[in-house]
Order: sequence, then C-alpha cells, then structure tokens
Amino acid sequence: MNSNKSYFAAANGYDGFKSYFGEVFNSDDYTRIFVLKGGPGTGKSSLMKAICTNLENKGAMCERIYCSSDPASLDGIICEKEDKRVAIIDGTSPHERDAVIPGAIDEIINLGENWSPDWLTSKREEVLDLCKEKKNAYLTAYSYLKIAGEASRQAKRHLYCGYDANKLKKGAKSLADSLKTKNGGNVKTRLISSFGKLGRHGLDTFNLSARQKYSVKGDITFVHDFLNYLKEELYERCADMTVAPSPLDKTATEAIFLPGEDILISTSEGGNIIDVESMVTEKDKTVSEKIKAMREIESISLENSARWFSIASDMHFRLEEIYQTSMNFEENDKIIKEKSKVLSEILGL
Repeated sequence: MNSNKSYFAAANGYDGFKSYFGEVFNSDDYTRIFVLKGGPGTGKSSLMKAICTNLENKGAMCERIYCSSDPASLDGIICEKEDKRVAIIDGTSPHERDAVIPGAIDEIINLGENWSPDWLTSKREEVLDLCKEKKNAYLTAYSYLKIAGEASRQAKRHLYCGYDANKLKKGAKSLADSLKTKNGGNVKTRLISSFGKLGRHGLDTFNLSARQKYSVKGDITFVHDFLNYLKEELYERCADMTVAPSPLDKTATEAIFLPGEDILISTSEGGNIIDVESMVTEKDKTVSEKIKAMREIESISLENSARWFSIASDMHFRLEEIYQTSMNFEENDKIIKEKSKVLSEILGL
C-alpha cells in the first residue's frame, strides 16, 4: 500500500499569511527535526526531495509538505517508521523557525555556508532590487486577498438573514452519529489546498485514501459551517481525525478525514451527497442579488491576487538563479548523504 502523502502547512488567506508549522512540526512529536536555513536557490527543496525519496525507498512512511505559494516546491518532509518520526523543514521566512529544542531534537543546517559571498556581493544591487519588487508584489497580492475577504464576509452577512443554525447542527450531529470512528482523540491539522500563483490548487491525498466519501454541497458558507459543526461533534466523541482548514478562511473547515475506516467528508466531488441548502431557509430574490454581487467582487479580487502572486514568484525565481550560481552543490550532496544516513539509523531502516 502506498503510504506516501502530500499536504500543505501554510496558507495565503483573506487575513494574510497563516502558518500551521507550530502544529504540524511540534518538536514534542518528533525524534529529530532538521531546520534548513539559506536563501532562495540554495537547494532546500531539492535536498528534502532527495532525502525523502531515499527514506521511502528504505521503507519509511513519508509526508511531503508543499509550499502554499509554489506547489512544486517543498516546505518540509515528515518520515516515520513504527514509533519514530523525523522531519526536515524550511526554516526561512515567511515561516521562520529556529531550533526549539536545540541538540536534543532540533538541529540547524545552514546551506548559506555553501555559497560564495564574493559572488553574491557583486550582485548586491540586483538582489536588493529583486527583493524589493518581490515584497511589493506580495503586498499587492495580499491587498487583493483582503478585498476578497471583505466581499466574502459581506456575502455571509446577507446569507445569515433568516438563517437557522440549528438545522445545520442537527444535520451534522446526525451524520456524526452514523459514522464509525476510531476514538483515541488524535487530531491532526493538514491542508489539502492552497492559494497562490496557480490560484486555488488542491491535492488528492484524502480522495486517494478514502474508502467512503461524503460530498457536502451548497453555498460555500453553509458548507463550511456544516463541516465546522461536524468537526465539533466528532471532537466531543474523541474521534481520531485529520482536519483540513480552508486556506482562504482559517475559521472554515473544508475537509475531515477519519482514519481506520478511511472516511472523507469534504467539499470535493464523489460519494454520498449532503445537500446543506435543504437545511437552511430559502433566500429571497433581493438578498440573492446582493450575495451574487459580493461573490463577483470576491472572484475578481482572487484572480488579481493570483496574478500578483505569480509576479512575486517570477521575482523569486530570478533570485534563485543568482543564488544557484553562487552555490557549491557538491557540499549539499554531502549533506544529503550524511543526513540520510543519520535519519535512516534513527528510523531503524
């Protein structure tokens, strides 16, 4: 069985950047964590990919944690075997991380030691200009996200006119009562979608693992509310579950995965359909027009935000090219070999 999974651990949302690194990479949950430092193009993602593949080939179960702005790049890996769990993470901005428990669990790997300072100094002005352009592009992208978020909140305000939350709560309780769960109280947070230069981008990890699926349909506000209520019901039952927050709205839930029975309840297609629209009061025509207008503003703002994330990404790639030229990647290869050996020994591979 393929145990390798992919997730996100950070999100670009209506209220700015949100990191879940503290929850996903809590030092107490790991035998060893390596924290990578270094500028763009220093090989952090490539190093993680190489070590992850090496450990997988030896029999470790691995999770790949992808970058929310660039899903082709890794932010971290988690590999485990039996009761041992190790991780390597990108500890640079915007999810900066130092050694929380130095030596005993956390260790810093500084890839900046493998670059040529003289080369980078000669490119000082170009690097400064690109960093400035990149920062401004991100600020613009987040400005559009803020507008989209306000439009979303206004749509919710109109939706909640005549809204009876008890009907959704009863529906969530009824579903929770019908589900077979493993009740150990083990709750994980993992994101299965992101928003960035590609717009909304989703991963199939839950869908590929699920043996039973429930697809929640209706206005996205009611869908998120239903899933939030369901999460609360399952939490009260001490159910083991992996919860996926919405990347755009950190207060919303877009998927719940129940291990053991491999049950997925989400906004994705397929499986038993749960129509939440049937649980709420029908909206009058005037309210519907207001909601439609807000949704249009939200959609246009998200399109513009994605465009500016793409511009920021272009600046980042140009920075990577400069740093890559300055790097001694043979030293990185030595680190890959050394740390693969260390982690293999820890995991007993």
